[in-house]
Amino acid sequence: MEEKKTVQNEVKEVDPRFVRRLKLKKQETLDTIVNLFFTHRSDLKDLEGEEADALFVKYRNMWIAECKAFNRINRRPFTLRGDAFADSVNKILEMEKIQNKKLKEEKEEKDFKEWFKEYGGWANNFFRSLWFWVKSFGDGKKQQNVWKHYYISTL
Repeated sequence: MEEKKTVQNEVKEVDPRFVRRLKLKKQETLDTIVNLFFTHRSDLKDLEGEEADALFVKYRNMWIAECKAFNRINRRPFTLRGDAFADSVNKILEMEKIQNKKLKEEKEEKDFKEWFKEYGGWANNFFRSLWFWVKSFGDGKKQQNVWKHYYISTL
């Protein structure tokens, strides 16, 4: 005989409205401090220099002071982390690096396409195109890669 397994619905505990609002308020404070840091950092000439480090320390200390003031309360519903500012800044910097990398790749692809229109292809370079076609066994993607290697080597 098969035993029937009973499924019990687990009830997730939801924070009270006061706690949710307080979390949102503290998150808004953190976001404001992070935005101030990036706003003042964007005015600097050297984004990775000593002035940027001094700004980072200044705004990190502002967030740590906020954390200390909040964490002193004995009946607080949660604890603020001092590392949250650094984590937020690092997350945004990583997103910025990824975005810059994508933009660089898009620019390189655009430059290659413009070069290929002018100097590559069957009409402009018949014998080289024939050789690349034979070399890649007629596969279009491989042929495109061979053209990219040729483009890189000529520049």
